[in-house]
Amino acid sequence: MLLNIATFTALAATIAAHMTFIHPCARYSPDSFCPSPPSGEEVDWDMTTAIGSEGEAVSPICKHKKPYPSPVAIWSTGSTQNIEFSDGTGHEGGHCQFSISYDGGKTFVVLSEVLKYCFYNGPSDSDSPSVLNYNVPLPENLPGSEHAVFAWTWVNASGNREFYMNCADVAIIGPAGSFAGKQMTILNYPGYPIVPEFLGNYNTGLEYYANATQITITGAGYSGSSSSSTISITKPASTSSTKTTDATSGEPVLSTAAESFGEPSSSSNIPPASGQCMSANNGQYKCVRPDTSAAFNICSDGSWMQSSCAAGTVCKQSGATVYCDYA
Repeated sequence: MLLNIATFTALAATIAAHMTFIHPCARYSPDSFCPSPPSGEEVDWDMTTAIGSEGEAVSPICKHKKPYPSPVAIWSTGSTQNIEFSDGTGHEGGHCQFSISYDGGKTFVVLSEVLKYCFYNGPSDSDSPSVLNYNVPLPENLPGSEHAVFAWTWVNASGNREFYMNCADVAIIGPAGSFAGKQMTILNYPGYPIVPEFLGNYNTGLEYYANATQITITGAGYSGSSSSSTISITKPASTSSTKTTDATSGEPVLSTAAESFGEPSSSSNIPPASGQCMSANNGQYKCVRPDTSAAFNICSDGSWMQSSCAAGTVCKQSGATVYCDYA
C-alpha cells in the first residue's frame, strides 16, 4: 500500500511521539475537546516535539506565543489540579516542573516539580512512561488572575538533549496579591546550559534547579466573573479511580473526578446562574442543560456564576466533570 506524503508525515509523528499534557488543553492542541486556535493560527499536530535541542531553538518559549482569547480552565487558589499527559515516549524520566506566569509568559514561577523520575516511579531503562497524571497544588496565597499561563517543562533523561514545554491559558480565582518562589529552570535552549544524558545518574543537572533564582509575581485578582463569554472546559474524565502522583511529594495519589469536583449532580438539580454554593466547592462546574445548552455554572467564592461554551458547541456532563463539545 502506498502512502502519500501527508499520511506518512502524520504516521511518523505518531510513532515518534514524546510527551504533552492533554488536561488542561495546551495551546493549539488538536484534541477535539479543545478550542480552535486563535485567529491566524493553526492546530499543532506535533504537540509532543521539543522546543529546544542541543542548545538550539526549535520553537519559542511556550511553543506557541499567541494565547487563546479565553481561558481553557478556571482554577481556584488552594485547590489541587490534576494534570494529565498523553502516552508517548518517556525517555527514561528526567526533570519536570509545573509553573505559572502572570505576565503573558515572560516570567514563570514554579508551583511544583518532579525531579529525576518524571513519568516514572523510580529509575527506569524504559521509554514507556508509567505515570501519566500529576496532582499540582495551587497555594492558598497564589494571587488571582483572569489571564494566567500554566506551563509544564521537561528535561529528558535519555536521548537527544532536549527541552520540552507546553502552555495552557487559565484563569485563577483568588484575591490580588503576590507570590514568591523559584524561577522556572530552562536548559538545552539557546543561552542556557546543556545537560548531558543521565546514563543512570539521575542527579545530573539538579544543581540548576537547586540554585534557581527566587522571584516574586503579582496578580490583579479574579473573582470568577469575566468579560469573556467563551470558556472551553477541559477533557472529560472517567469517575473511576486513576493512578496519579503528587507533583510536590512524589507520592502516589488515588484520585477520582468526584474528588476534584464534588459528587455528580443530575440535570434536575443543577443550580441557576445565581445563588449560593458551598465555598468548599469553589471551581466546581455544572452544565445548565447538558447536551442542549452552551451555558454552564461555576462555583466562585460561594456564589454560582454563569459562563458559556464557544459558539456551535454545547456543555456536556460526564459524572462530575463538564466539557464543551459539538452537539
